[in-house]
Amino acid sequence: MDLRRLEHFLALCEHGTFHRAAEAVHLSQSALSRSIQGLEEDLEVPLFDRLTQGTVLTPAGRQLLPAIRKLLADARDLRRQAGLCRLGDLAEIRLGTSPTPGAVLMRPLMLEVTRFRPGLRMHARIDSNEDLLGGLQEERFDLVVLDATFLESPEGLDIEQLHPQAGGFLVRQGHPLAQRRDLDVEEIHGFPVAAVSSTAAFARRLVEALGPGAHPARLVTHFCDSYQVQRDLALRTDTVILSLYSIVQEEIDAGTIVPLHIRTRSAMPMGLYAMVRLADRTSSPSLDFVRERIRRVFAGEGSPAPGASRP
Repeated sequence: MDLRRLEHFLALCEHGTFHRAAEAVHLSQSALSRSIQGLEEDLEVPLFDRLTQGTVLTPAGRQLLPAIRKLLADARDLRRQAGLCRLGDLAEIRLGTSPTPGAVLMRPLMLEVTRFRPGLRMHARIDSNEDLLGGLQEERFDLVVLDATFLESPEGLDIEQLHPQAGGFLVRQGHPLAQRRDLDVEEIHGFPVAAVSSTAAFARRLVEALGPGAHPARLVTHFCDSYQVQRDLALRTDTVILSLYSIVQEEIDAGTIVPLHIRTRSAMPMGLYAMVRLADRTSSPSLDFVRERIRRVFAGEGSPAPGASRP
């Protein structure tokens, strides 16, 4: 349906004659008459009675008038929102992350969005790698950030690797292992260990770095996706946590949580994460803004790993 014909309909309703309505919409009377006739043919009902002194709405015209006004108002609002989206001032972003990159990302990202894109509506969800990738493929997410080692097939996906994140085992200041140097991973087995569920690839890399005793199935006693809970366990008990340093950077800086110095066979595995969206999808200024902020967060927190030592 041609919206211009609807606008011509409203002009004729307002002005009452083809002469005055044609002047208002900058058309000839014959062109306006053809437009109204075309609209009546589209709707298959007469909208006006043509009288010698002007025009009046038919019963059908009176009934359709509110709907036509609403349709044109909605069309104007659609144009306004599209314009704002082009400027990056208004949009909706559906973001999903797995627990570990979510713990790194969500707080600084939401602060940045609130400060610099207050009109941007964010729907942020933390979920498993499997559910995130499935949700992305079903177009329930615009963007996901997840464990890069989980991505076996890149087909149909736009994948951007993010800056690697250093991590290790950490404890509270005053923990029996806190002042030890050159620890063997087997010595950690005497304490509770908390960590998020890991991929098979990360578990293999951990064993390569520290030996069989570091496999999460043997080492970890508390699998917990909440880093806030892990942080509390580390601060209030003798629990050892396996975490990215950036997640507890404030506590490391304050000296309340410290990295353990563990003897390694090779470099400790880094946290490898990727930003993923469907390939061949049009981006937007708001999505570009969010992606750039995610890059900055990960680049700023990719610090060298403290506390590791080699034999």
